[in-house]
Amino acid sequence: MYAEGYRAPAGIAWDLSRQPPTLWVADRDRDAGTLRAVVADVATRAGEKRGAVRDALALPRASVPASVAFYNDALIPSLTGSLLVASPEGRHLLQIAADRVTALLQDQAGAITAVAVAPDGAIYFANASAVGRLMPDAR
Repeated sequence: MYAEGYRAPAGIAWDLSRQPPTLWVADRDRDAGTLRAVVADVATRAGEKRGAVRDALALPRASVPASVAFYNDALIPSLTGSLLVASPEGRHLLQIAADRVTALLQDQAGAITAVAVAPDGAIYFANASAVGRLMPDAR
């Protein structure tokens, strides 16, 4: 599948729990960002996989995206089904679930530049000098 018309794509993440499967594209602007949900266009000809934007969500001001990951694991139940967005300018990790946006780690980990989900369900994030890991407290 291909899609075009973005200003400066900063990250992509597949949400395979949606039907049809959805490719989230994080698009950057100078002081803001937009997430676009892209699905295969049903009007494409055989052999082509053109994407069409199904949904778009404007991120809060100063939440310019640098990386995205979709969380569909059960290790951290409060994050299951969420899109995670790393924002160095916002100095946070955004959790986006059902059109609700929550800032995680606000000013606690510096300028977060990357986010990824490990096979065990732990969430890894990075800033300019360190890599951190989010997982439930083992108490």
